[in-house]
Amino acid sequence: MKDYEEWVKRLMNFRLPRFDELPEIALYLDQVIEYVNEVLADLHQDKREVITRSMVNNYVKHKIMPAPHKKRYTNEHIAYIIVISTFKSIMSLNNIDVGIQSVLSGMEPKLGYDVFVEYVESSIRGTIARILREEDSKWEPAHDGMVLLPLKIASLTFAGKTLIDNFFDTKEEKI
Repeated sequence: MKDYEEWVKRLMNFRLPRFDELPEIALYLDQVIEYVNEVLADLHQDKREVITRSMVNNYVKHKIMPAPHKKRYTNEHIAYIIVISTFKSIMSLNNIDVGIQSVLSGMEPKLGYDVFVEYVESSIRGTIARILREEDSKWEPAHDGMVLLPLKIASLTFAGKTLIDNFFDTKEEKI
């Protein structure tokens, strides 16, 4: 449990690169994979590989992200991969694509990515703060707070996933 608590503390300081901080020079796929896995490493305690070569090729094949130019990926490609990699465990690729297109219909890719970064970071911090806040102590006389932690996290995840799934179910346009 101590490792988990330390990871949660690290997660409170988690920071994604802003668009202007992404590599300015075009990279080959292996370099992109290494970069994205490093950027997203703190999201997982076990430091597992988040993105693979075949995943990126699949995203391009299904037109969820633009194809590379002469086998090189720009900062815009990297932004797509970070967004997709972040949301793929909670949303279908179709819904991720619809969400990306929805955001890009209202703003430039650079701004859209930076808004994504701000939302993800504030959501992580807000969720952790909500889970650990003092106000939840009303449940603790009968139960140790850490005993209820998985229930709190699962409930928040369920609520968020239910809301996002139903949002996309109401979208008329399907890909």
